[in-house]
Amino acid sequence: MKDLGENLEYVRAIVNSTIELKKIELTETSSRAVGVGILCSIIGIIALFVLSIAIILSTLLIAQSMQSLNYALLIMGGILLLFILIIYLLRKPLIFKPITNIFYSSLLK
Repeated sequence: MKDLGENLEYVRAIVNSTIELKKIELTETSSRAVGVGILCSIIGIIALFVLSIAIILSTLLIAQSMQSLNYALLIMGGILLLFILIIYLLRKPLIFKPITNIFYSSLLK
């Protein structure tokens, strides 16, 4: 009976250690995910700022070369609509599949 009690204590210690390790792994994974999310947000904000300035400057350049702000705005609007249409049509291979692959690869580690 004494051996059975010792074995039971060993099993409890192993189970508790396993649970603690899983908690630590979950905490590391969560902190990494939050860090990546914050980094992506910062990069996205900077990219949006740079893209906005590039759109404004290219519109002004087109307006200066065509001598018409209305046509420049119309051309830039058309280019932006074309980009939006391309991104919409390619949303699965460009956006959804990479995010799904990243999510599954982080779960399988």
